[in-house]
Amino acid sequence: MGKKIRKKLTKDEIERLCFECDMPCEVVTTKMRGIKVEAYRCPKCKEITFSEKQAHQAAVKLEEKRMEEQYKKSPIRIGHSLGLTFPKEIVKVFGLSSKSKLNIKPKLGKKIIEIKVG
Repeated sequence: MGKKIRKKLTKDEIERLCFECDMPCEVVTTKMRGIKVEAYRCPKCKEITFSEKQAHQAAVKLEEKRMEEQYKKSPIRIGHSLGLTFPKEIVKVFGLSSKSKLNIKPKLGKKIIEIKVG
């Protein structure tokens, strides 16, 4: 009679269990290096953990922020036109080469030039 009966948990419910307390965690928004990210927090021990999906989303946001801050470029003169060079890391991340096709879309009202690969 002293057996503890535990219902079958779904993958999502198992993912939300605290590693320390085995308690169900709540979804919270926390800051990581100044960026808001989703995580799980144990209501008992306050331990914060990330699922694989949450960790991936946080890594993408952090990389986007790092690249946004780091890459400010000035155009260079090429004949009667202007050109833009891409840092080696951007070339690598986006798989760019001299044969890559870039779609350039000016947004005049916002003073934005959007560049898409492909």
